[in-house]
Amino acid sequence: MLEVGSQAPDFTAMLASGERFRLSDHRGRNVVLFFYPRAFTGGCTAEVGGFCDSYGEFVAGNAIVIGISTDGVDRLRRFGEATGAPFGLASDKGGKIRRLYDVRRRFGLGMLGTSRITYVIDGEGIIRGAFHDELRMTSHVQNALRTLEDLT
Repeated sequence: MLEVGSQAPDFTAMLASGERFRLSDHRGRNVVLFFYPRAFTGGCTAEVGGFCDSYGEFVAGNAIVIGISTDGVDRLRRFGEATGAPFGLASDKGGKIRRLYDVRRRFGLGMLGTSRITYVIDGEGIIRGAFHDELRMTSHVQNALRTLEDLT
């Protein structure tokens, strides 16, 4: 996991909408990046749902919300439609962003997965919050909102 106070690595990703998202294009706004393992799983659906339920609060905190997984764009489009996500879902199919943000999780036999980590990045591109919890999905939303409150 990257350190609070460090510069957030810039990246470009394809969103489920077909648009490209580049982090540095959103300087001046807070960005909440949440990494989740796989679309359509119970935990990930619950996590995305939590961000959906609190989306208005994120917007009020001058924040853009982006969910990132290694799923392909088509799967993310269907997932976004199924969950009603009002924010971008980004594909990291090759795992480049996962490596940049140190969200790789090791399983037995050297298999890699994605850890459930959320970053709050301020308008200058500095990481102001970093949260890891594999089991309490709602903690990501609560911690991100508290961090945004501290930024205002």
